[in-house]
Amino acid sequence: VALVAAGLDLGSLGDLADRSQLPDGAILAILNGDGTILARYPKPAQFIGTNARDLPPFGDAIHNATEPGVLRANTLAGIPHVFGFSPLTFGGGRFYIIVGLNEHNLMEPANHVLSDNLKGFGLAAIVAFVLAATAGEFFLRRPIERMRLTAEGIAAGDLTARVAPGSAPGELGGLARAIDDMADGLQSRERRLASLSRRVLEVQELERRAIARELHDEIGQSLTAIKLMLQRHRQVDECEDPKPIDELIEVSDRTLQQVRGLSLDLRPSMLDHLGLPATLKWYVDRESERSGLEATLEVEPENLRLDPQRETALFRIAQEALTNVSRHSGATHVALALTSNGKV
Repeated sequence: VALVAAGLDLGSLGDLADRSQLPDGAILAILNGDGTILARYPKPAQFIGTNARDLPPFGDAIHNATEPGVLRANTLAGIPHVFGFSPLTFGGGRFYIIVGLNEHNLMEPANHVLSDNLKGFGLAAIVAFVLAATAGEFFLRRPIERMRLTAEGIAAGDLTARVAPGSAPGELGGLARAIDDMADGLQSRERRLASLSRRVLEVQELERRAIARELHDEIGQSLTAIKLMLQRHRQVDECEDPKPIDELIEVSDRTLQQVRGLSLDLRPSMLDHLGLPATLKWYVDRESERSGLEATLEVEPENLRLDPQRETALFRIAQEALTNVSRHSGATHVALALTSNGKV
């Protein structure tokens, strides 16, 4: 009978672990089947020869490992590690190789990449927000604000308000152009209406002048002739009862005065010949006498002359104002003032 024995220096296993160049915080251990530590890195002298069945995570690896696997556990110092283990059968015996890596060191590159990605994403989000805010300011808020102000101006009667060409892109630009086109149409319509109104006023004044001349020249002369004939008949012919003739003369005279007053109200001829200041003074004195109002007139300058259309418009304004005061206000005094700023 012969016996051949072979021995393995455990120190060589420790040297092997030292030469493996594992990262900081890593653990390498080689265990036999009953859990005795044959090699350990680091601190080999402290652990070689000790039983590791009750040490985390070696006990879990020995008890549960029939195939290579990975588990997470804390070391004796409480530091989380990720352990990879693999059982090995050699020469009829079972061994276990266990390698543990510090979880923090293992995840640090991924965390660093994640942190860089998050920073990049945050920076990109900030840049996108700034660009969106700037684009929104120039392409949305400002054009919309201009359109709002333009619409408010048009609603208030300012038909010269415009959004401005090329102030907005896309659909907003189309809306801006539609608003400007609407304003152009309203302004053109306003000009046509103003021109039509001026023409209507001119025609009215022409008709008033013609009717006033007709009343003064034709009907007034006819009434004057009737009055003179009645006066002559009363003086020349002997009438038993002159009272009816006197009454006719009185009616004729009253009718003549009414026709002359109506003629002057329609269109005083002095407005065409003497101008606005003289016509206003005559009209104010006439209305004061007729209605009992105490009326005063101030004109500056006294020799003010304007174009016929303006003089007619101002006279009609004064005429309507005095009529409303005498009929509806119940006032006892009225003052009129006509002042030129030198620009007309």
